[in-house]
Amino acid sequence: MASPIPAGSAAAVAESAHIADVYSAYAALSATASARGWPNLAHRLVLCQPLSIAGEAPMIAASIASAGTLCIEPEAKAVRASIRSGAIDFTVNNLDEALRALKNEIRKGLSIAVCLEADPQQILLEMKERGVQPDILCLPPESNPAMETFLQRGAFAVTMQYRPSPHGQPFATWRVSELPGKWLPRIDEVIATILPSADTLRRQWLLRAPRYLGRALRAEHTIPLTQDEFDGATDTLKKLMHTESWPVQLTLDYTNSRNILRS
Repeated sequence: MASPIPAGSAAAVAESAHIADVYSAYAALSATASARGWPNLAHRLVLCQPLSIAGEAPMIAASIASAGTLCIEPEAKAVRASIRSGAIDFTVNNLDEALRALKNEIRKGLSIAVCLEADPQQILLEMKERGVQPDILCLPPESNPAMETFLQRGAFAVTMQYRPSPHGQPFATWRVSELPGKWLPRIDEVIATILPSADTLRRQWLLRAPRYLGRALRAEHTIPLTQDEFDGATDTLKKLMHTESWPVQLTLDYTNSRNILRS
């Protein structure tokens, strides 16, 4: 039977899943969607490598990109770690349970991350025989004979390349001294105003990433920015904090510098 993760734990990221790795995976998945003419990965099934091999970054990234994600993990220890971190939404023990958990959410275009605790080789062959077709493969085609069949049926293989930022830009991080749930979204709005209007990649990241990068990063948000973008955001935030008398201390980190702003 499928085991749902307790409410609220979806807003969490394993400490081992570095934010830059998640963003790099998210950028790679988003580029694949764009290349295929999809606005995002809503209504798509992403098949990821086992957590014990690839880590949680691809699954978290796929959720941010609006996909339904299936990971087949043979190691119970890795499954337990991801349950604690909240990187997965459901754990199941067979393919039928996995498909039931995925079906409705994918149909509705909602992201869901399902971990099937089983032997990957066996499950992949079962998927092939039953006609279960992923849209995106985040694992090497040579990892199982079923991979070639998935590709022939129209799946697209994505190679994850982690760090530095796919944009070649350093990451900017912002945090506040209190009430992050109130003030970080306000800062996100300011950051969004300095991004190019056509930059759907970073705009969607600002909108969706906080939900999936919760526990470990609940008190701070991060995104790659150019120096000009960072400077523009800093100037705007300084003015807002002064004119609106924000009752918080704002810390901005970028490359080797740190700005601490007070109203």
